[in-house]
Amino acid sequence: MTHDPILHGVCTVIAEVLDLDAATLTAETYVFRDLDTESIDLLEYGIGMGRHFGIRMQDSVAFLKDLRVHIAHADSQAEDTNGEQLDGEQSTGNPSANLLPTRREQRIVHLRTVYPHLTEERLAAILDDLAASTNARPVLRIGDIAAYVRHALKK
Repeated sequence: MTHDPILHGVCTVIAEVLDLDAATLTAETYVFRDLDTESIDLLEYGIGMGRHFGIRMQDSVAFLKDLRVHIAHADSQAEDTNGEQLDGEQSTGNPSANLLPTRREQRIVHLRTVYPHLTEERLAAILDDLAASTNARPVLRIGDIAAYVRHALKK
């Protein structure tokens, strides 16, 4: 188990809901892929986190419920702004055109506004995970929830 009190609290709440040993959970544990989490469990997680930490959980943000919608939104904004899809492979004679952000960078910039508790590195890893995965299960990890709680406590 961890010495991080926030991560420990998040693991404790999830373990109580799923009747698991909290010591088996880590920041890297996928909430849906590794655990027997169902969507109704997220409601219990949110209530439990709220009680445990004294915060109000925004489930859609804390549990990345609308992640794919926000990725699609970032893509449509990029297309509207630049008049073309941003794929990082522009190679024109115009040097300023080559400075346009890649689709990945545009997504990360947008996702940072929606999920300010996640680092750019974590968002990049999420995008990589989604691109490489044949498993359509959500990419939420326990560490992502702990990051949300940490962020909420700072407010």
